[in-house]
Amino acid sequence: MSNKPEIRITLVEKRGTKGCSRGHRVGDSWDYDTERGNLCPLAMHTAFVYADILRCGGCIPHSPAG
Repeated sequence: MSNKPEIRITLVEKRGTKGCSRGHRVGDSWDYDTERGNLCPLAMHTAFVYADILRCGGCIPHSPAG
């Protein structure tokens, strides 16, 4: 059994007027370990930092529990 926490990325806000290059929409969700290849480069660039914090036992300030 792996000690890595399960990380799920959910798009909660869209900024700007143009659409995402991969067509992501608010509410879309991905498993970080198995579906991160489906994320657009900008989303992956943003998510990686937070996933790394969680993997090292840290927590994300101002985030909802779970």
